[in-house]
Amino acid sequence: MIVWLISIAVVVYGSLTPLAAVPVDVPYVDKIIHFLAYLWLAVLPVIGYRSPGKALLLSLCMVPLGIALEMGQLYVPGRDGSFGDMVTNGMGVLAGTVFGGLLKRSGRAMPSGPR
Repeated sequence: MIVWLISIAVVVYGSLTPLAAVPVDVPYVDKIIHFLAYLWLAVLPVIGYRSPGKALLLSLCMVPLGIALEMGQLYVPGRDGSFGDMVTNGMGVLAGTVFGGLLKRSGRAMPSGPR
């Protein structure tokens, strides 16, 4: 739970501060970063909560977070929220939810946490 909350804080901070140059020249690196960040945010509650319903709800709550942060970027100098990033965030959440479920089912996830 603590790792998840810290991860959310890092994503919020990174999303709402002026954009720094990405040090690598890889096509679509911004989309890759968005996808991986939201995959991480979605997988953590799935593997960390005992209650499947609560885990799914918390995981899917990352979709409105991604939308809100993209909209918030419209007010940050040097940033611009985009529909493409919203979609990529959502795809990361979907992948993280599925991947977390597969990890939990396989027994490779961390021990069950809060209910």
